[in-house]
Amino acid sequence: MEKWDAYGPRREKLGYELLRGQPLPRGVRHLVAHMLYYNGKGQVLLQRRSESRPLAPGMWALTGGSALAGETSWQACVRESREELGIIPAWEQSEIPLSYMTPDAHVDVYLIFWNGNLHQLHLQREEVAQAAWLNREEFLRLSADQEHFWQYPYLPLLTQYLDQRPGVWDVL
Repeated sequence: MEKWDAYGPRREKLGYELLRGQPLPRGVRHLVAHMLYYNGKGQVLLQRRSESRPLAPGMWALTGGSALAGETSWQACVRESREELGIIPAWEQSEIPLSYMTPDAHVDVYLIFWNGNLHQLHLQREEVAQAAWLNREEFLRLSADQEHFWQYPYLPLLTQYLDQRPGVWDVL
């Protein structure tokens, strides 16, 4: 059974663990990392979730997952990237453009430069059915499709950040 550290509303550790799948006490959160990879061709990497996933089966999404007990969000970022895509992100190639809080989680969104190609990925088929590099127009079109793309509450802010940050949509 997967265990998470319990956090309070100010992201302070509460000193006990939570079990995945169990209801969280009111006001208690866990730590989550979401990752959006981009390359030097003006593209971002998205993944389509496996049809067998209980949450958002078959939907396009960012890579991500919950931090296990004892992990930081960066450690969760590395573990989830390695498990789901076969990528080991580099800290010096990453940034956290936004963090936000939901009723049950503290979420760090990582933007990570990775100039690899789809053939270098090792998809964890239980979680990921497909991965694709998308340019700006493709990303905007897909992310607006509520039937096929997981609707993150921060998506408008992330899109605005991607449009303002040099290097994301630029071909290097």
